[in-house]
Amino acid sequence: MMMDWAGISGKALVAKLVRLRSIERRVVMKMLWGLVEVDGRRLHLKLEYSSLFMFCREHLGLPKGTAWRRSTAAELLGRFPLAGAYLADGRVSLGVFALLKDHLEGDGTELL
Repeated sequence: MMMDWAGISGKALVAKLVRLRSIERRVVMKMLWGLVEVDGRRLHLKLEYSSLFMFCREHLGLPKGTAWRRSTAAELLGRFPLAGAYLADGRVSLGVFALLKDHLEGDGTELL
């Protein structure tokens, strides 16, 4: 779906983009929490996917990089739910959070 931005002022366009970014962040967080639940229930295994990553790739049809970031972030979010606030407000990006997987330790009661 292509948007017609020609008839809208620069100020309105920028305001619209800020609003869309907010909506996008909320949708991604809902998806991540859904993936946390899929992982917790092991639904991907019941559907015969070997990992949450493969579930994201094959069942949800996500590109490889997106599937890796979201499945990794969901697995981490399940262990470190406090990180959800950082992801939700943009203090930490999804990509950076996923890259922290080898550096986060503990039981999730503290973040970093």
